[in-house]
Amino acid sequence: MYNLLPLSLATIALWAPHALAVKYTISNNCGQPINLFANGINQGNLAVGEVTTREYANDWSGALYTDANGGDGLTGQRTTRAGFHNDGDYYYIVIDTERLNTGVRIEPLVPVVRCSASFIPPFMFSRVRQQNNDFCTSAMCDNKACSSVLRAPPEIFPAPSSSPPAPPIRACPGNDVGYK
Repeated sequence: MYNLLPLSLATIALWAPHALAVKYTISNNCGQPINLFANGINQGNLAVGEVTTREYANDWSGALYTDANGGDGLTGQRTTRAGFHNDGDYYYIVIDTERLNTGVRIEPLVPVVRCSASFIPPFMFSRVRQQNNDFCTSAMCDNKACSSVLRAPPEIFPAPSSSPPAPPIRACPGNDVGYK
């Protein structure tokens, strides 16, 4: 990557290349250690309260989940999964029809670029914030009665649009978006 330290934040926002990976920050808020899985591959153990970060390619699609409380880490059966389809900036939660093994929350992390008024007039700041509308909203499920979830991973996704998709599929378009 280029050495951009001498440049201002506004210049970085305009000239920085697209991120090569999407960052996922995973926290274990359970009362016990858990094993973290990504698409059936064990990513290691997380102690109670531990936080880890993983980076996956911009076009990575898949699920992050745990085998805690009877979930199957290899197949994803009997798990609550945080699903991602980065090719279209989509994310969603899948709960197994048999059980909810743990609560899940997906919160997009959208970078905030601060610019001086010489680059963006003050009246434009509110417009920039309003452009997110219903994009980049949090998704959460911590009980079996969650209504804004899927029972199986989606096979198709809506075409990218200036309007957000209808939940339970959500989208957070943009550069350098991460998730926690």
